[in-house]
Amino acid sequence: MEFVSSKKFLQIWLVALVVASVLAIPQTVQRAADLEIVLLRSKWLGLVILFGLTALFGMWMFFSSWLDRVVHW
Repeated sequence: MEFVSSKKFLQIWLVALVVASVLAIPQTVQRAADLEIVLLRSKWLGLVILFGLTALFGMWMFFSSWLDRVVHW
């Protein structure tokens, strides 16, 4: 079994977070449409925005040098 560094573990975790968030956006929009909810006039919009921000944050963390500082903290 191979040793996995903290940085590699965090990168894999961030990729999984981004993928889950990106996949959740169309599913949430579809579910709102099935329930006949006007997305722009409901609290569901906040959920979609939260998924988008989570995906953006994960991508930013993956490509930033800040991840190195977190690992060596």
